[in-house]
Amino acid sequence: MNKYIFPGADARTPLGFVVDKLEGAGFEIKGIDTVGVHYSATLWRWYRNWLGNREKVEAKYGKKWFRIWEFFLAYSTIISRQGSATCYQITMVKNINSTHRVEGIPTQFGLSGARTAAIENVGKGTLLTANVPATEKH
Repeated sequence: MNKYIFPGADARTPLGFVVDKLEGAGFEIKGIDTVGVHYSATLWRWYRNWLGNREKVEAKYGKKWFRIWEFFLAYSTIISRQGSATCYQITMVKNINSTHRVEGIPTQFGLSGARTAAIENVGKGTLLTANVPATEKH
């Protein structure tokens, strides 16, 4: 694959490596779905479309190019379907103030939102406070 299909590419990138890089760039991972089996259906359609356009592809790129991609698409369909290769869909968010973090809680604030709400509500009786008595030193 590295020689004929995607020169210089490396499809062996482990999920942990990708997640580490995303988190290192400031993203929060919200969810990861394994979609390899579903992606095999897409690959199968690409393969069928490729076979259906054989004459056009061979006329423009030659028989060798057609056969290389025919093999790649067929192989990719099979290994995705059997789980030997997969595809991940990663949902992430960059701005910590832009998303809810806990299901079932309708409103949440990031630190800046909480600070603003506290400033706006000081003295209006809406800010929750705790009265903690001082402890005696022994």
